[in-house]
Order: sequence, then C-alpha cells, then structure tokens
Amino acid sequence: MSLLKQASFRVLWDEEEVWGIVASMVATLPMDGREQHVRDELDRRLKHLMSPGPSLVAFPVSHVGWKGPPIVAGNAVMGRLGREWMTILQGKYGAPVTLADAGVWWCEESALSAIESSQEQPVVIGVVVSSAGERARRVAESVFEDIVELSLLFEPDLEAQGLFSLRGGAFRPGLRGLQVDRHALGRIGKTCEPVLKELSASIYMQSQAHRGVQHNWYGEEPWPLEVFLQNDERRANVVAIMADQGPIARRFKIAAKWYARAYWSSSKQESVLALGIALEALLGESGGGPGAILGERYALLHSDPHERKQAYDHFMKKIYEARSAVAHGRGSNLLDDFRFIRDVAVRTAWVAGSLWSWVKKGNLQSEEDHRKLFADLKWGV
Repeated sequence: MSLLKQASFRVLWDEEEVWGIVASMVATLPMDGREQHVRDELDRRLKHLMSPGPSLVAFPVSHVGWKGPPIVAGNAVMGRLGREWMTILQGKYGAPVTLADAGVWWCEESALSAIESSQEQPVVIGVVVSSAGERARRVAESVFEDIVELSLLFEPDLEAQGLFSLRGGAFRPGLRGLQVDRHALGRIGKTCEPVLKELSASIYMQSQAHRGVQHNWYGEEPWPLEVFLQNDERRANVVAIMADQGPIARRFKIAAKWYARAYWSSSKQESVLALGIALEALLGESGGGPGAILGERYALLHSDPHERKQAYDHFMKKIYEARSAVAHGRGSNLLDDFRFIRDVAVRTAWVAGSLWSWVKKGNLQSEEDHRKLFADLKWGV
C-alpha cells in the first residue's frame, strides 16, 4: 500500500489499524450500479483517510482532585466535567463536540448543561492531537502522563504539599477504568459492603504469643494536579517541554518518568535506582559515561563554588553509591533509612529545576549545548 510508504501518513495512523479501516471503507461503498458514484465516494473517503484533521480524545482520570475552573495546558483541557470544561474544549478543538451523544457512562447531557460542575462529576481531560485512531489515543494518554510526571518533577517540596513517596502506586493518577479509582469505589462501598471489602486486606496471624486479624487499607487524598498547574511558571515549563521534540526536552521527559516511578514505588531499592536513572537523564553524556561525570555536573549546578566540593562528595559517596549498590546487587546501609531516599528525590527535583533555568536562560537546544553548558560552568565562563 503506497500510502504507508509516506512518512506524513505513518505519523497519523498505525499500520495495523489502517488495513481494517481500508477494508471497512471498501465494504461499505454504495453498490447502486453507478460507477462514477462509487469512484467519487471512494475518492472522498481516501481524502479523509489521508487528511483526517485533528482528533479529539477525551477520558476521565482517576485519583485527581479538582475544585476550581478548568485549566488549559498546551493542547489539553483538564477539569471537572461540566459546561465550562466543554466550552473551553470546543474552542480548543474548533468544532462542536458531540460527547453527550456518545453513550459513555461518565458523560450525561445534564452534566454538560449545568452552570457549575458538581464535585460528584469525574475529573476529565480532553486532548487535541494531529494523529488519528489508536495512535491518537496513545498520544493523548501520553500527554496526560507527561502533565502528571513533569508537574511532579518541578515541585521542589512535595512534603510541604502533604505528599510522601514510598507509599506505592495504588493512588497513582491514570486513565479511569484502567487505573481503578479507589476514591470512587470508597464512595460506592458506603452502601455496598462487598465493594468495601475489596478495598482493604484482612490478614489472619497466629503464633504462641498472639492470634488475631490485622486489617490494612490504603488512604490518600486525591492528587493535587490542579494546584500544581495553577502555578503559571510551572505550567509554562510543563507545556514547553511537552511541545518540544528536541534532545533537551527528551531528557526532562525521561527524567520525569523515572522520577514518578520512584515516587510511586513502595521499594526503597527500586526508588533509588529510578532516581539514579532520572539524574543520569538530566546530567549524563548522551552516549553514557562514568559516574564521576554525573557527580561533577551535579556539583557545577551549585552557584557557590565553595559548595561544589561537598556537593560532589555527597553525590559520589551517597547518591551514586546507593544507586550502584542496588544496580550491582550489593547491600547498602544507606537504604535502611527511608529519609535518605526522600532526600535523593528532593535533590533530583532541585537538579531538574536548576538545569531548566539554565536551559531557558541560554535557549539550549542540542546535546552540544548541554555539554557546553557544563564546560562553561566548569571554567567559570
């Protein structure tokens, strides 16, 4: 199929999906015996296939809190389902959105016509993308993940927000339905005991000294994504990185993904390893390199030259040592204290914020720009 040889077409559709669409287009052609009519209809359908126009992808998300009006972040609109969200989304898409007619469980006409969004309505995101079909869905999901992960990376003090790592991923934001919304199930469980039972663990334990049942459950407030995005500077940083396909932005996207993995892990070993990868994505050479380069660049980001020796030693003897111990199957008493892991996370977020400040200041675009930045810092240029 010649269309699949065109790069401009391959960025729109998945190859596997195209065959099914083409088959459907051919099978549903009008068979009224008029050859020209069939040709015209086929030509029209092929034009739509080759130039489908922007796609709108909308879905509810789990574990995200939202109290105020919708927020626009690049090509995405997030907020409580309601008239205001829909109005902004239609303006972003540039065409009427027939969401209420789609028959999805999370959207009813009454929700879209209400003047104010009820807190009972789901938090939703609508994303406008240039691709189509399954590719558009995957891109939209990726946009949501980038918003969550980059917002997390650029928060310098999570504990001040009442957010604590190493508690596992049970309440990680995600596409609702695929990431089960435990808050929604908790509300249902108030009137449905079998549902409530599924949200807690009853563990029987017996020994010579004690016998009994232990009850365990997770409890977390909804993720304050709205609060993160209300910060204009942070939102602008997130949007700028999401829109940039260059190597510098790619470093931040990779770092944010591993940083988020560290945050939502319940394992100190996995967390410190993920943070090590995040730091390497931010500081390392594009082709890899020794840990000493990471330590040197970590130190160089400290503006006070008198702090750099201490910063280098801390990185190499604590952060890199703990990361290497896990990577090579060695034990490390550094991992005995969860506060050490959280300290590494704070320092990783500081690296991201400091490096991004230099990226904006110097308009850094390439790997050579990244390398030159640290060379200039080293020689005091």
